[in-house]
Amino acid sequence: MGISITWRRRTSSNGILNSAFYIILFLIFIIMPYIAVLRYGFPVLVIGDTSITALSKDLLTLAFIFLGAISVLSKLHHLRFDKFELSLIVLIVYSMLRAIATSATLANSAGSFRHEVLFIIFSLVLYRLCKTKLISHEKIDKIFSRALLINLLTVITIGYLEIANKDILAVLYGDKANSLVLGIPGIPEVRTVSTLENPINLALFLTLAVLYFAKSTPGTRYSSLFFCLLALPLVVSTLSRFFILIYLSVFLNINAAYFMNLAPRKKLISLATITASLAFFLLNTDIDYLNYVSFDVFEKRLEQTFSLFEEMDDPRFINWGLAVNEMRSIPILGELMGLGLGVSNPGDFSPGQFRIENTFLTVLLQLGLIGFCIFFFPFAIVIKSYRLLRKPPLVHGRKYLYIVGAILVGGLSNDTHRNMPFSLYLWVSLAMAAIYVQRHTYKEGDVKVQTF
Repeated sequence: MGISITWRRRTSSNGILNSAFYIILFLIFIIMPYIAVLRYGFPVLVIGDTSITALSKDLLTLAFIFLGAISVLSKLHHLRFDKFELSLIVLIVYSMLRAIATSATLANSAGSFRHEVLFIIFSLVLYRLCKTKLISHEKIDKIFSRALLINLLTVITIGYLEIANKDILAVLYGDKANSLVLGIPGIPEVRTVSTLENPINLALFLTLAVLYFAKSTPGTRYSSLFFCLLALPLVVSTLSRFFILIYLSVFLNINAAYFMNLAPRKKLISLATITASLAFFLLNTDIDYLNYVSFDVFEKRLEQTFSLFEEMDDPRFINWGLAVNEMRSIPILGELMGLGLGVSNPGDFSPGQFRIENTFLTVLLQLGLIGFCIFFFPFAIVIKSYRLLRKPPLVHGRKYLYIVGAILVGGLSNDTHRNMPFSLYLWVSLAMAAIYVQRHTYKEGDVKVQTF
């Protein structure tokens, strides 16, 4: 299945343009976990209520899309869309229509398009460039891995500095530091956010980064275990009930894989690492903080969890019910087509706007049942080919599916498909997993098996 368009070849490959692609990609990957810090703590060339630093990711993304589109259109005489590309194109077109035909304000609709759709276009261009070998997906894999490693180390370092002294938040976020969500009822300023602005974002970032590096090669390396242990206290310090459970399952999986066939000597080294990590955490933590993060705090969080399930009085549940009722208030069209982009807006509490904090319900509310199926169809195409990605030569593609899985699971309690940096990670990871499936084929006897 595919669509073909043919025209005359005009120019040849350009090494300078390829280098520009790689530089832009590296800059986008490297700045994503610091967008909130750039926006609030280091504004440059302030225009109204925004600044050039706050728009840096958008400018770089648009530059990549523009250069990529020009490169594809000018260097190819034959353009064929596979099923994955077609699914993204249909999603982009449908989302554009729902951005125009929406019950939300123009500003909210444009904001949703910027956060939810722009990176889908970005991933489509990235996939096309890799598929046609205009840029190397192996090199992009290295760029992404290095940027994520740098970001992981930076986020962890700043997280521990924050635990040691909360005053660092004033340096990172400026006046915004006073309105960060750092407390829970009865216990103020106890949660850790690092550079991610929100405790839940921090927990999800650490989870997907640890998973990515743990699954980068067959088996589990010592460095993966080290990162897993190093990130554990930070995830716990976010006091996010959902993500602590998710991370603990990841932690147990990685440790079980590592210790399964480990020699006694290496087991001692690993135990020493665990002890050193805990000692580092304790020695660099404020005593007041340790008093806060105690069994009493977790007991209180558990009590809140059971209470909200019994009484259903959690704001999330209330907002979900209101959103579903609003969608059903428009017979047939509301359920099939949704209410349009921008209706789910975490920063707008005006009438007709909802703070859903659930990726699946947000997609359903904004795009309807039709849009929900269109949105998740690209994921179904790639996941269907997971049997290929499990082959040892395709381990580099498989690790991207773990990022996709972590973000979608996190979407049960947050709008991860639109939060930064996860909107980028979600669609880039899906595109990279798809390109590994498309480019790497294998043979069973004399039959060559392909996916798309």
